[in-house]
Amino acid sequence: MAGASAIFGLGMLESGITFDFLQAVLDNDIARMVKFAVKGVSVTEKFMALDEIKEAGHTGNFMMSPMTLEYMRSMPSNPDTFERNNRSRWESTGKVNAEDTAKEKLLDIFQNHKPEPISPSVAEDIRKLRKEAERAEGIESDMVPFNLTRNYIVP
Repeated sequence: MAGASAIFGLGMLESGITFDFLQAVLDNDIARMVKFAVKGVSVTEKFMALDEIKEAGHTGNFMMSPMTLEYMRSMPSNPDTFERNNRSRWESTGKVNAEDTAKEKLLDIFQNHKPEPISPSVAEDIRKLRKEAERAEGIESDMVPFNLTRNYIVP
């Protein structure tokens, strides 16, 4: 993976001109799976499961062994929003798509997530930086549509 170590732009559209909360939920799911893939594979004796492979033999199937199932279910590569079932199972469970799942997750975040407030010193630093940026760009404070130090998101 070429040594890249940063994932950014979650939720950004139009080269960052527009931000979409729903897209951020979807992108977060993708980023989590990418981070998992980049981490690589553990090469411990237990994880390599050589005994399982030997027991199954060169023509056997160890995919249904308890150890394989345990590791598969514990891997964070399973997405929260994207469907991994085959078409018939997806259809039989209501044809819920990634957008609908992300909307439910986003609504849950808006209704239930209670982030810790930033400290007054950090809030003051943000205000100073914002004012500097506004001056540099010739923007008057009353033109700014929201206050970065308050909760401006209303579900």
